[in-house]
Amino acid sequence: MKRLKKQRGSLRASLAAAVGCICLLGLATGGLASTAAAEPPEAPSVITWPEISGTPEPGQILICKEGTWTEDPTEYDFAWFRGETEIQTTSDYEVVEADRGQLIRCEVTASNSSGSTKAGSAPVKVPLIQHSLTVAVSGNGSGLVSSEANGSPSAIFCGLACLASFDEGTVVSLTASPDPGSAFGGWTGACGGTGSCVVSLDSDLTVGASFAATPSGGAPTGGGSVTSPSPTPKPKPLKCRRGFKKKKVHGKQRCVKVHKRKHHKRKR
Repeated sequence: MKRLKKQRGSLRASLAAAVGCICLLGLATGGLASTAAAEPPEAPSVITWPEISGTPEPGQILICKEGTWTEDPTEYDFAWFRGETEIQTTSDYEVVEADRGQLIRCEVTASNSSGSTKAGSAPVKVPLIQHSLTVAVSGNGSGLVSSEANGSPSAIFCGLACLASFDEGTVVSLTASPDPGSAFGGWTGACGGTGSCVVSLDSDLTVGASFAATPSGGAPTGGGSVTSPSPTPKPKPLKCRRGFKKKKVHGKQRCVKVHKRKHHKRKR
């Protein structure tokens, strides 16, 4: 009987020890889990960069899309830039006239409890106002008109009529090149005369160029005049005075003096 009681006591002690170990293990595991859960996330990193949607024209609305990020950002802040100058801090932006010819971009700041990271979009350019330049060729001759803008050959190279668009304020120089058998007659419209034609595109402009056909002499026909070469005068006939007569000397007619022959009487 005493032996049975001792066995029961040993069994109870073993069970208590096992339960204690299990409790300690549970406490240790829970502590590790709590420690792991308490570690803060890292600051966000960009995955796909922000981008701008919309048409970059005055009066139009541009939208800055934040892109995608790691670490689940809790907040996004936006900023718009014209060149390097900050102009607005919202997710959208209305383009204004002052933006013409400028680069517009947006910047996104993604934040969480560990910090913040910035990333910018690719810029978009707001175009300048454009104006048209029309060149019309007239006359009974032919030729080409070419253009040069900002020191480089540009869109106009035509023989009949052509139209090209340029940014506002662009300075365009036109050159007229007559074909063989033609002569340049002059400019009309936004230019005049026969010299160089240089225009500044602050509005739509039209320039006319006339070419006139030329005869073999080189002067234009139609509105121009032709000057014939003067005829070579005929030489006056040679007249010799008394006592001289005509005679060829070295192939040319000359007046030479006539010498009288003396007659000698024969003696009988």
